[in-house]
Amino acid sequence: ARPRILTLNNETAEIQIKTDEAIGLASNTTSAEGTASTVATAERVETGVFLKVTPQANIKTREITMAIEPRVVQARSGQTFSGNTFRDPEERGTKSHLRIRDGDTIIIGGLLRTDISNIKTKVPILNRIPVLGAAFRHKDLKETERELVIFITPHILREELAGNLYPRKKNIIREQTHPSQKMRAVDQALSFIERQR
Repeated sequence: ARPRILTLNNETAEIQIKTDEAIGLASNTTSAEGTASTVATAERVETGVFLKVTPQANIKTREITMAIEPRVVQARSGQTFSGNTFRDPEERGTKSHLRIRDGDTIIIGGLLRTDISNIKTKVPILNRIPVLGAAFRHKDLKETERELVIFITPHILREELAGNLYPRKKNIIREQTHPSQKMRAVDQALSFIERQR
C-alpha cells in the first residue's frame, strides 16, 4: 500500500489499514450450587496497521519535525476449549520523534508480525476410511514472520503556492467528502510539489 495524506502544521494525521475481527473470549462463572462453567463470548476488535504522524514544519530551514506512532494489532492464534476457539489481541508499536528535510525519506522498521495458518493435506478417498482414514490425513501449523517497514516522505506545501494551483484550495478538504476525491486532491498537490523541486 502507498497511502498519501495531507495535514496542517502541528495537526495529527492517521492512516489505518484495518479489519474488524471477531475475537473469542472465555469467562468463568459459578452457579449458586457451586458448579463452575465456562461461557464463550465474542468481541469485535480492530486489527491491522495504524500510523499516526504529527508534523511541525520550519519554513525557513525546510525541515520537518515529526512525532511518529506506528502500531500493529493482530489476533494471536487461539486455543480450543469445549469446541470454542479463544484468541487474544496482540499489539506492538513504537513512538519516535525525528527531524528530516523536506522531500527526504524516513525508514522505520522492527515491527514484527507473525501470521499463523493451518495447512490440511489428505489423500482423496482413503482419508474417509473409518479408523484407518486418520493415517491419510495430516495437519500442519505454519508460522510466517514478517517485518513491517514504513517509508515516510514528507513535503511542505506552501499555502500561496498551492493557492495558485487550486483557487479553492482552502475548501478542498472541507467540501469533498468522498474518499476518492480527497485522495485525488492529495495526489495532485504532491505531484505539483515534486515538479517544483
